[in-house]
Formats: sequence, C-alpha cells, structure tokens
Amino acid sequence: MVVKTCRDNILESKTKQIAFAVTKEGINQFGFANFIAEEYWPELSRIGEHKLGTVISHESDGIIFHGLVCYSIENGFPDNQEEIIRKCFDSIPSNGQVVSAVPIGTQFAEIHAGARYKEIFTGIHKSKQKTQIYTGMSVNQIMNFDSYDNKKKYKKVS
Repeated sequence: MVVKTCRDNILESKTKQIAFAVTKEGINQFGFANFIAEEYWPELSRIGEHKLGTVISHESDGIIFHGLVCYSIENGFPDNQEEIIRKCFDSIPSNGQVVSAVPIGTQFAEIHAGARYKEIFTGIHKSKQKTQIYTGMSVNQIMNFDSYDNKKKYKKVS
C-alpha cells in the first residue's frame, strides 16, 4: 500500500530500502536501474534472466536495493501489469519496514515498452508492502495520470 508520496532524493530516504524496475532478460543498462548498476550493484547491468514477478535484492552502502522483475526488453510490460507489480511488492523481503520506490512506468523506455502508470500504481497500492513513492505527484494526480496515452506524444525514430 502507498503510505506516502514525496519529492526528496530517494537515496537519502530513511527507509534504507529502495525498489525499482528491472528487466526479465537481466539487461539493465538504462534508467534508474542503470544508475544503481553503475553506482552500487555492478552485476545488475547484466545479471541474467529472471521470471516476471520476482524480486532480486542486493545490499550496498547500508541500502538494500530491490530489483522488481516486471517487464521485458523484447515484449514490453505485460497486459497484467497491476498483478505483476503487486506480486513483486508483496515479495519484497522488507521485514515489515516501509520501502521507498521510484515511480515505475514513467521513464521514456518504460512508457515506450507499454507501461501504464495508473495500473502500476494501483498494483503498488493494493500490495501488502508499505511503500513511499518518490515522485512530484500526489496520489490523486497519479490516479489521474495515464502514461500509456502519453506514449502517443513520442515518435519512433527509424
């Protein structure tokens, strides 16, 4: 469940646990996952294939990073995004602590892969995991945001 949205630097969160999207193929060389791979978890950039709906975790510098396997480079986000995201968040080994999360489904590559942020957010909200989302939007704004419609604004470069 989403307990809070905030605008601060997620790396300075008091929760010390951060969740973010990673690919099923295990190639994570873009977006927030790439940043985490470069700064904290080098193996993440080419960690190998994992099943959709699973969580891979790694501790570095006192922060536990949770990679949520929720989409595919080849096939994009699945039709059941809400269910996959809820399953991922429910599987985070957080010991009952609040987990911080980046807004999954809002980066260009994720939007291009068919992410529907409202469904993703709903999956987070329906999970048992207490989560704070690091975004500039309120819960109400998020529930009225449809990143899939925003995809139409981007043109494919040939």
